[in-house]
Amino acid sequence: QYSPTIAGSLGFGAINSIFQTEDGSVWIGTTGSLNKLIDITDTFEHFSSKEGMTSSSIKVILADQYGDLWMSTNAGLTQFKLSTDFFVNHDRRTSTNSNQFLRGSGLNSKKHGLLFGSEFGVVRVHSDTQIFETNIYKPQITNVWIDGKRYPKYSFNDTEVLELSHSVKNIRIRFSDL
Repeated sequence: QYSPTIAGSLGFGAINSIFQTEDGSVWIGTTGSLNKLIDITDTFEHFSSKEGMTSSSIKVILADQYGDLWMSTNAGLTQFKLSTDFFVNHDRRTSTNSNQFLRGSGLNSKKHGLLFGSEFGVVRVHSDTQIFETNIYKPQITNVWIDGKRYPKYSFNDTEVLELSHSVKNIRIRFSDL
């Protein structure tokens, strides 16, 4: 629980990400800090820009194959080397094409590496080679419902126009980004 007057409380109240490492450690990313739960005392150890992070606003926490934490923030990606308690920051100037990342938008894929959703698309991190790729995917419409009924004949291409009557009261569109 966040309580600014109590030492060891959660660093900030708005939780964006919770992650458990293979050794059982629980990490919580908030809009103000990275927090490690200390089981014995039920308190938190805090990490922020004071300890070397580019930004203290954590959007997603993931771990790579070496056990290092990777966090997307509102100022790029931050790698936290747990073995040395050392932060390595990656931003638009050094490696990624984006500084703004989206809350809750991350995946650790065995096949594709670490994936983070950003303002410009998906940033893929190959932590073993420190290669960063940004892929911009064009959204594709997959289904359309008009007044609760699926519109079956729409071909979902860029050239066909879907004209609607003024009496239509509800439109639902399903789309995919990948």
